Amino acid sequence: MFPHRLFDLLPQLMIPLADTTAGGTGKLIAVAALSLDESSEISIHAGHAPNFLLFDDSGHLRKIIANPYVNLHEDTAHQVADLLSAHNVRLMIAGDFGTHVAEALDRKGINHIKDMGLANIAVAAHHND
Repeated sequence: MFPHRLFDLLPQLMIPLADTTAGGTGKLIAVAALSLDESSEISIHAGHAPNFLLFDDSGHLRKIIANPYVNLHEDTAHQVADLLSAHNVRLMIAGDFGTHVAEALDRKGINHIKDMGLANIAVAAHHND
């Protein structure tokens, strides 16, 4: 069986876009995203989003992570929560959060907000949340 996405060939792709999170709290905002740019459409699926875009409190895109758990069927919630926690995420934005994902994020101290539309606009609207 062939992978559906190029990222399935890689164990995990992370593209750092800046060395620091200067300004703000140093914590990041993760957006479950369908593509790899800051104006990506927000994914309806928090845990199974193809990508996570990590923004600082100023709304600058700092990292892009291809979700290594996008096709995982068991324990996705804990894996995603651990991944985001390891990247110092304080808030996650997605179209929807299943019960397991919401609980796993809560246990890691990561707030979560439902939103739709474009990632950069959602971050601008919720960067103080």
